[in-house]
Amino acid sequence: MTLFLILKYMFNWFKKSENAGDPLEALVDNLIKEVKLNDLPEADYNFLKESLIMQINRRLGSIIMENLNDEGLAEYNELLNEGLIPDAGKLEKLLEKYIPDYEEKVKTGLDEFIKEAAQSLSSK
Repeated sequence: MTLFLILKYMFNWFKKSENAGDPLEALVDNLIKEVKLNDLPEADYNFLKESLIMQINRRLGSIIMENLNDEGLAEYNELLNEGLIPDAGKLEKLLEKYIPDYEEKVKTGLDEFIKEAAQSLSSK
């Protein structure tokens, strides 16, 4: 479902999840649980979950694009032209080539997203 293997490096609190499946889904499930919205009706829960997954994917793409030079952006666009979800291995090689500290940049950006999302969801 997700192209971002880099999620495995992030979120100490994420380790609380017992879900051994997709790390992005587990991350979102954990976030929803943290803000005490896991009792939503199934349709609402699924809508919220898909929305958060989409927002995280956008945030990840934005973080990547903000940190690539022109050559890296051209290669990234080529990956996107291969399909909506680029090959995870190719993406990881591209990140290692152009953004040596990508893990920290992504972790920082996603930590910010999780805090913002938790604050937003908690205030509703």
